Amino acid sequence: MKRTGALTLLLLPALGLAQSVAEEPSYHYLEMGLVDVDLDAPGQNLGGDGYQFEYSVEVRDHVHLFGAYETFEIDDVDGDGARKLLGIGAHFNPLEKLSVFGRVAYTDVDLDVGMGNVGDDGVSAIGGVRYLIGDGWEIRGGAEYVTLDQGGSDTFATVGGDFYLTDVVALTLDVDDRNGTTVAMLGFRFYFDNDPGSSRSRRRR
Repeated sequence: MKRTGALTLLLLPALGLAQSVAEEPSYHYLEMGLVDVDLDAPGQNLGGDGYQFEYSVEVRDHVHLFGAYETFEIDDVDGDGARKLLGIGAHFNPLEKLSVFGRVAYTDVDLDVGMGNVGDDGVSAIGGVRYLIGDGWEIRGGAEYVTLDQGGSDTFATVGGDFYLTDVVALTLDVDDRNGTTVAMLGFRFYFDNDPGSSRSRRRR
């Protein structure tokens, strides 16, 4: 939490720079940020922090590929965790600023809470919506169903959003509730399909 809070303080002076740039949600982006984890382990409540990366790219109309990597160190014990996803998604825009998406991904997880590493893999099915509101804001929400070979299945919710700092850079926040374990990520998204300067030129007209 300390590193996530420090990043927030560093970014406060930039919040006044937000500007509306995107006409519809883009699926070609690079996301990177710090994560803060509140881990509900058997018999104990643990915390930790680390970092996360995600890359998504459109390969044709309404279809995108994506990969994500998350890793964190656990406080107070000699432990850590990691989560990797690699998959394909489909997205549709029923309205100009509204996007509905679905994803399927191979999922690999590792967790060590000080008693030895436990690894597992399986499949995740993800669905959600993204909506551009106001001037330079995006909100999103969804759910993820995960089934692992040894760990069984579970469903958890995620909410988040973007605050545009420039034409292509957004401050991003996501919070996942994973069956009692909360993962919060604060970082940046870089949208490669947005047209730098387009919003300013539209305002001048």
